[in-house]
Amino acid sequence: MLDIKREWLAVLAQIPFMSPFLMLGRIGSGEVPPGEVVLAIAFLVAAIAGSLWIASRIYSAGVLLYGQRPGVRSIWRMARTGM
Repeated sequence: MLDIKREWLAVLAQIPFMSPFLMLGRIGSGEVPPGEVVLAIAFLVAAIAGSLWIASRIYSAGVLLYGQRPGVRSIWRMARTGM
């Protein structure tokens, strides 16, 4: 039973927005190979970059639609095309 929990913690510690908390606890217990830490950091950096890219597209679409009543369809179209 304890091994199953450790396996789940190892998997969940790789999920980007949970990894800072779970990986810190696993590092404190001393049972994490360095490769898993590097992989968790890489996933986290990639998720942050992707979130920033999506947020900037939505923000730029919102700026272009300033003064209009935007709908979900128009925001999606503007975010997708960038215009």
